[in-house]
Amino acid sequence: MLKNVIGIVALLSITFPNFGQAYGLSALANHPLLSEKPTWFLQDDDSGFYGETENGYTFTQKNVANAYSIRLQRFSIGDIFFYVSDRGIIEAQSDLAAVSVYLTLG
Repeated sequence: MLKNVIGIVALLSITFPNFGQAYGLSALANHPLLSEKPTWFLQDDDSGFYGETENGYTFTQKNVANAYSIRLQRFSIGDIFFYVSDRGIIEAQSDLAAVSVYLTLG
C-alpha cells in the first residue's frame, strides 16, 4: 500500500510540480498576517483552536485527518493557510496535497 502511495505522489510531483511546497519557518515569517496578535482563542472539541486577532482576523488551527497517522495541522488566518508538521511548514492547495508533500519529505 505504501509503495502505491509513494508512486502516486511521485507521479503527481512530476506532473504537477507546483501543487505544494515545503518551507522552513523563515519563508513565511515576513507575512504581515502572521504578526497579528490574538485577542482571544478557544479550543474546540477536536483539539483544534480558533480565535480572533486585534485587527479582527479570524484564525484556526485544525488537525488534518489522514490514513497514515501523520500529525499534520492546518493553520489559517485571514485568507492565507498553511500546514505545520514535524517535517516543517508545508504550503499546499488542499489537505490531500499537504499529506502528499509530507510523504515526499520523508
